[in-house]
Amino acid sequence: MIVKMKKMTLLCLLEYKREALNELRELGVVHVDATELKDSTDRKDIETMIVDLQKASGLLSSIKSSEEPDTEFIDFSGEEVCKKTLGFADEESRLKKSLEKLTLDHEQLQPWGDFSHELLSDLRGKGMNIYLCSENKSDFDKPDSPIVELKNSSDVTIQIVQENKLKIWFAVITSNDLDTETLPIDNIPSHISLKEAETRVAETTAKIAELDERFAKLAKQKKKLIAHGDQLQEKLEFLHNRDGMGEADVVAYIDGYVPDPDVEKLQSAAKEHGWGLLIRDPEDNENPPTYIKTPKWLDIAKPIFDFIGIAPGYREWDISACFLIFFTIFVSIIVGDAGYGCIFLVIAFFAKYKLKNNEQARLPINLFILMSITTIIWGFANGTFFAIPAENLPKWMHGLKWLTDPVTKNQHIQQICFIIAAVHLSFAHFWKAVLYINSKRAIGEIGWAMLIIGNYFTALNLIVYPDQPWPIPLLIVLYVGGLIFTLSCAVNWKNVGDIFNYPFGLIGTFVDLLSYIRLFAVGLSSYYIAKSFNDMGLMILGASQNTVIIALLVIPAVIVIFAGHIGNILLAILAVLVHGIRLNTLEFSNHMALQWLGHVYKPFCKKGKSE
Repeated sequence: MIVKMKKMTLLCLLEYKREALNELRELGVVHVDATELKDSTDRKDIETMIVDLQKASGLLSSIKSSEEPDTEFIDFSGEEVCKKTLGFADEESRLKKSLEKLTLDHEQLQPWGDFSHELLSDLRGKGMNIYLCSENKSDFDKPDSPIVELKNSSDVTIQIVQENKLKIWFAVITSNDLDTETLPIDNIPSHISLKEAETRVAETTAKIAELDERFAKLAKQKKKLIAHGDQLQEKLEFLHNRDGMGEADVVAYIDGYVPDPDVEKLQSAAKEHGWGLLIRDPEDNENPPTYIKTPKWLDIAKPIFDFIGIAPGYREWDISACFLIFFTIFVSIIVGDAGYGCIFLVIAFFAKYKLKNNEQARLPINLFILMSITTIIWGFANGTFFAIPAENLPKWMHGLKWLTDPVTKNQHIQQICFIIAAVHLSFAHFWKAVLYINSKRAIGEIGWAMLIIGNYFTALNLIVYPDQPWPIPLLIVLYVGGLIFTLSCAVNWKNVGDIFNYPFGLIGTFVDLLSYIRLFAVGLSSYYIAKSFNDMGLMILGASQNTVIIALLVIPAVIVIFAGHIGNILLAILAVLVHGIRLNTLEFSNHMALQWLGHVYKPFCKKGKSE
């Protein structure tokens, strides 16, 4: 149920606006609507700190915590952990850049061995020029190469220092000054020797290793970052609302929304603290936040909406129950395998045990358990267990006879998909008919539901059972009645857009119903992918009749089958995200006239210490 909201404006003396905000936060019922923010240095500082904190959290999350006791950082505050993390990151970045440069220097010096740049300089000063060169081996002896000409010169000596299959490093020694433009001078760093490079590479590598050890110890303090982040977010919210308050002479004011059941609580606080308070109903052009209160059993639907990041508009409807029921059905059919469902259930119970004290994980895990159970039920109903042939399974795992008959199985599952479509889409219109019970629009919605049910029988005869006779009398009643009801009660004949869109609406009802066949298609493809990997594994085992070879082939066969099923599970999860969510948020929502333009009610409330 979407709770009704009241628009409120609170007034207080300008000098007491900070105290008023603190009291409002203690009250914890007002969703502040701060549309225009004044710039403030302290708010920008907090925003910068939050960005730094997010960066630090990302860095520590990627590091495995040390198993050694932490005595160095155990007393650090969250802010100190953040600063130290960023400092370590900057230091490590600097060291890695230095190591990269030193490694390059080492690679360039290595062919020449350890020599003194100063000695080369002294020799040049005494009239002996030494040019350190490198050349591709294939070019070294070419007739047009300048090296050949130098070889034939009486006052030039060429000394090969190092060579490999591709390249030659050599020194050109002469008392003359040669044109370096014609020589393949090697790119050698002149600021460091090979021995120095080796020493500094080892030292820098050791520093990075030491820093990584300290990083691993610091990672043990990740929880402090989370707590510090909550404090910063609370401060930012306070400053955001402070900067969003309007001012007029000696009065400060703030706008927001309060749930109707909490109006009295706000009024009592206003009397106690001497605030001015204006309470009214939201106007049509205003967009109040959406506050959904559901029965406790429906709380497990919340993780779905949180994950998708959508909320119905304030003037729309809460479809949590419908969304949860049908989403669970969609997941069951898309995954479709009792074996996968058992794996999910084991993982879910393990997570529930490991995270039993984590309140945030409770609802997602309960949702996962529910979907695992329904997947197992559907998998047993259609006799699918890791795509193992029925003849290789115990009789109690063969599934329902009418749903596993190889001749009619696909037809029955297709029919189930169309039944789900008809129920899901027509339910949207029957629901709206109840909402519009005192209006002729209710009759129009019943007309749309009749058209959808008629489309169900049409799809059934066109696709699933083309050889069966059409229920002509029933189709006439559904289509003629649906057309009369929609044309007379659902179309605004004064609105050109309504008239123009009506034919597309008729086509859309059939297209939307047909789109539910994707449940059958995705579920079937998942089954055949699993079966194909099973067959590949058996083919590997059947590659030889020799017992010893077969024993050796067991491991690769198991790897193929295991990898195939893991990949198939990942594809099934992706299909759930794409198709399972789409059928609720697009097809059903279109018929329910839901646009998901709402923003969630987030009251200004106290989470940590008061500002």
